[in-house]
Amino acid sequence: MVVVAGRFAATVSDGSRREFGIGEVLLLDDTHGKGHSTEVLGDEDGVVAVIHLE
Repeated sequence: MVVVAGRFAATVSDGSRREFGIGEVLLLDDTHGKGHSTEVLGDEDGVVAVIHLE
């Protein structure tokens, strides 16, 4: 996932949380746990580019 606008937080199944801003790239590869959740931070709309990897 590439952050195009806004700020996001991602929390994975072990409770770890990281924040990401414009231009940052994150790999959401928690394929064996309970997954992840993301949320938009602040008042600005969040826009991401999602790239599916096989």
